[in-house]
Order: sequence, then C-alpha cells, then structure tokens
Amino acid sequence: MKRLDRLIDAFAEISPRRPGWELHLFGDGPLEAELRGRAARLGCAERVVFRGSVRDVAAAYRELSVLALTSEREGRPMAVAEAAACGVPAVSFDLSDGVRELVADGRTGRLVRPGDQEAFTAALRELVADDALRERFGRAAREHVAPLALPAVLDRWEALFEEIDR
Repeated sequence: MKRLDRLIDAFAEISPRRPGWELHLFGDGPLEAELRGRAARLGCAERVVFRGSVRDVAAAYRELSVLALTSEREGRPMAVAEAAACGVPAVSFDLSDGVRELVADGRTGRLVRPGDQEAFTAALRELVADDALRERFGRAAREHVAPLALPAVLDRWEALFEEIDR
C-alpha cells in the first residue's frame, strides 16, 4: 500500500512555510477521491496536483525536486531508482534492503524509521527548505544509481561472458 495519505499529511504540515511548493501525485486509482478530500480538509488541496498516468516518466521525474516514498512495504522501488537517475533525491521510510540500496541516508536522500510520520515530515521539510542539500543529494543520487543503467549492466554482462570464454 502506497499510503499517500501520509504524504498529504506531511505536505500539509510543511506547505504553509513553502508557498511556492506543490505536491504532485502520479498514477490512477480508487483512492483519488479520498485523497482529494483529505487534502481539502487539511487546507492544501489547491497545491496538491493529481497527475494521473504519465507517458514520459523520465520527463516527469525531471520536473520534481524531491521524491517522497510513503509506502508500507517496498522491495526495490523502481520509482526511487528512476528519480535518482534524473538527479532527484528521495525521502523514504527505511523499508527494505532494496530501499537502502537506492537511498543512501545522508548522501542521496533521507531514510526514516518505518511508520515514523514525524520523522518523515521532518526529513521532507529539511529537503524542501534547503536548495543546496537537494542539489548535493540529487547529484549523489544520479552517481549512485549510474551502475544500474542498462548500458552499464550490459557492459558487466559482456565482461562476464568474455571472462567465461577465456
């Protein structure tokens, strides 16, 4: 479960001090009406943008400043890897080895204890408030996931096959 309610809660708490910021939610699903209602009750509905499905995911990621992952469970979330490849740092609950592989806490983003809403909000607030930190984490995130890019993986496979042939 993605738990976007948690993300709306965090955004509602930090948004009054960040008037230029918006929360963009991607994807379609049956919870949209409920999430819209939650944003309205928390007073941030005009700054929560429901984007639906997007064709060009990389272009969408390049528009973002921070990726926030509020899921209850994740293995190795592709959204984090794809955003990192576009230089977007992440804030996430520390849910699995896969999340820790993609988000190096304090270097490419922030990880917080699973379910700790207060810590998540604080980590998101920190990144939203600090342009230099976001840029530094974003550069590090891009470098961190570069070995996962298809050309790099194919090069490693080719090297392995060459080694086997010897």
